[in-house]
This record gives sequence, structure tokens and C-alpha cells, in this order.
Amino acid sequence: MYKSIIIGCLALVVVATGAFAGDLLLRGEVDIPNQVQIEFSIPLDVLDAIKTSGLSAMVDDKGKLNQLVDSLIGDLASMKGHNLLEINMDGHGIAIAVDEVDKDNPEEANFIQLNIDPTGDNEPEINLCIPKGILFLGAFIGNQFVEKHGEEFMDMIKQQMMMNCKPPAAPQGGMGECKDKKCPKDNDDGDDDEDDDDDEIQEKIKKDVNPEKIIKEILREVLKELN
Repeated sequence: MYKSIIIGCLALVVVATGAFAGDLLLRGEVDIPNQVQIEFSIPLDVLDAIKTSGLSAMVDDKGKLNQLVDSLIGDLASMKGHNLLEINMDGHGIAIAVDEVDKDNPEEANFIQLNIDPTGDNEPEINLCIPKGILFLGAFIGNQFVEKHGEEFMDMIKQQMMMNCKPPAAPQGGMGECKDKKCPKDNDDGDDDEDDDDDEIQEKIKKDVNPEKIIKEILREVLKELN
């Protein structure tokens, strides 16, 4: 009884305000044999929430955005009574259409509805109604947040991305290394110092070693072995 009174009052309010007059829905049905049956309806004008969403706060040409949203709604409205998607399988299938609000169910104009009818005995039946006003409220709050803190939020994301992209810092010595020897400077892997050491060794070899003397010694040893 109370449920009937509440629905009746809701219908009276909606009818009095004309909220459902001419309103359109995206209505969908999923009817597959031996599977879960799904029905849903979404008021078409929820797309208006895009105009006051966080996305709109990031767009410079808000007038153009509003125009595009209105154009999209108009395109969908022009499909009233027609299916946007239709899949048939022996009398069953999937259909998504643009339809008018049912005058016997005026609450459709103000709620996103989802009904799931299971086929199994142990599966729950689900009936969900979400006020479309929640979407508009969320869009408005998102818009205000982006307007006030969007730049700070984006800067924070950029800084985080830069930190993640930086290569790991090279260890500054380790386990007591570099105490008794010269350490390479920052951003220096020590290759230059090693090259300098090699050059010094080669110079010492050139000064201290007489190639002719080495050749004579080798020949002398070879002659000894032959004799």
C-alpha cells in the first residue's frame, strides 16, 4: 500500500512538472536464451551533464562544446522509434533503441534503471534505479574542482611522471670504497681515468724497453738451442 502511495505521489509530481513530456530514453534489452535477461533505460538528457563536467573546465571553447553536445543529443533524438543496435537470434537477441518515456512509468525520465532477471534458481534478481541528478551533481563538483585545482593537479601528475622516468641515481661509493683512491666525479664512470693510466704505462714501456736489445737476446737464445 505504501509503495503504491509513493509511486502515485512521484507520478503526480512528475506529471505536474511535465518532466517526462517528450523526454527520450536510450532503452536496451538483452534477451538471450537460457541466459540472464537484462533491461535498462537511460534518460537521453543526461548527456547535458557533459556541459558542466570537469571536461568542460579543461576546454577553452565551452560554447563549441555545448554546441557539440546539443548536436549529439539531436542526432540521437532523430532516431526516436528506431534501433541503434539490433542483433536477432531466432526471436531473441539484443536491441538498443531511442524511445519516449512511458507515460505509465514517468519516473523513467528522472532515473537510470537497470533490471536483471536471472535464469538460475540461486541467482539474485536485481532492480536498480539511479537518479540522473547524481550525474549532474557529480559533473558540477568535478567542474568546480578542475576550475580551482586542475592546474595544481596536472602539475602534480607531471612531476610524478618525471620522477618515474628518471634513471636511478648511481651509488656514491659503497662499502668503504674510494677511501684510499681517487673517486670519479659525479656523472663520471671513471673510464677517462682508466684511459689515462693506460697511456702512462705505455709511455713507460717505450722509455724503459729497447726493442733491438730484446731481438738480440731472442736470437742469442735461439742459437744456443741450435748448438
